[in-house]
Amino acid sequence: MRLRATYTRDQGVRHMIAALDLATGMLHYRIRDRKRWREFLSFLKTLRRRWPDQRLYLILDNFSPHKHPEVRAWCAANQVDLVFLPPYASWLNWIEAEFAAVRYFALNGTDHRTHAEQDAAIGDYIRWRNQRARPKTGFATGSKTLAMVHGPSAGLLLLAALESDNRMVRHHRLLATRAHLRELAGEHTAAAADYREAARRATSLPERRHLTARAVRLTL
Repeated sequence: MRLRATYTRDQGVRHMIAALDLATGMLHYRIRDRKRWREFLSFLKTLRRRWPDQRLYLILDNFSPHKHPEVRAWCAANQVDLVFLPPYASWLNWIEAEFAAVRYFALNGTDHRTHAEQDAAIGDYIRWRNQRARPKTGFATGSKTLAMVHGPSAGLLLLAALESDNRMVRHHRLLATRAHLRELAGEHTAAAADYREAARRATSLPERRHLTARAVRLTL
């Protein structure tokens, strides 16, 4: 949202929890005052009710409420598989592009006076968007992210296709993703080497420290 020089946040913030259905292209969401594990679990239950007879695979980042023991226990008991992206790899998730579109179409350049007004603008955009949604099956087939559902070895095979792309081969996040998959596959020596090289290429100091710590942990 565009902020005036005199802007003061006196009504708190709001949080959108959302899921992108690749089979239909539709975006499902809730807006809440807080974004704790309780709100996340409540949202998962709405997805379970929407698709009661299917096993659900959810691709998500490493935000701590996603990994809460209560969330994991409920998911294990209700045929919901949580597939976590490698650290610093949220860009692999298609929904990140959808969040950018929400900001662009519903928030940028606006000056909403209340949360209700802002929520209504977001809702109007998502309804308009969902009426024009198309299945994203082309993305799901051969997806580097969804390959993780079938195990790290499948993910590594698909990730190898990117190594011939000059735009990606020098990027530290390709190495970080490969390191994460190798770690999951039990290839700890190779994973540590990839983490170290990814840390060397990273320009962000916190990211460099994180990747270095992952490498050290695998060599202890």
